[in-house]
Amino acid sequence: MVRRVCWAAILIVAGASWGHGGPVDGQVAGDHRIGPGKSEPAAKEFTLVFRGGERACVTARGDHNPVVPLDVTVYDKDGVEVAKDASNKDYVAIFWTPPRTAEYRIVVRNHGVEYNDVYVVFK
Repeated sequence: MVRRVCWAAILIVAGASWGHGGPVDGQVAGDHRIGPGKSEPAAKEFTLVFRGGERACVTARGDHNPVVPLDVTVYDKDGVEVAKDASNKDYVAIFWTPPRTAEYRIVVRNHGVEYNDVYVVFK
């Protein structure tokens, strides 16, 4: 019981400190339908401004119907890859700290052969 309380306290403190950073306009989340990949993976692109010096996060979760491989990649304004996560499952997440407040392009790709509803969160 004491362990559970300690872990709960740690998670609350971590969550409170995590609340800072992310997109300048605040947390953004939504469902997006990403088509099946043919010869190339299907993709959905987003452009957001993230605060510099503060942790940023992008997560994407498929609808599990069916489970499809996803990946998410973050690019800076010059097109340089900042961070990437790829999975054989339909959940990916990226954490990074932008060096300065700037616009970033986020690309979520569906490597499956069927449509997938993907829930994307920018924090």
